[in-house]
Amino acid sequence: MYDILLVEDERWVRTALRKTIEKTELPFRIIHETTNGMEAIDWLNDHTTSLVLTDIRMPVMDGLALYGRNPPPQSSYICSHY
Repeated sequence: MYDILLVEDERWVRTALRKTIEKTELPFRIIHETTNGMEAIDWLNDHTTSLVLTDIRMPVMDGLALYGRNPPPQSSYICSHY
């Protein structure tokens, strides 16, 4: 099972992504959600994940800044397009 940290500021997008991932029945699960890059960094300081799925444009810290500030080798980053 691959764990996903979902970083997205819009609730409806987070909900849609969660439902889509669940429907695929692939070995992925969203283990945590944050609404900006700063929250994601705070969470990643104490946790690990297989994948970070992040939006690019968000308040406080966007997805590209998140990648630049915290590129852990155990995680892959996928940025959605605007």
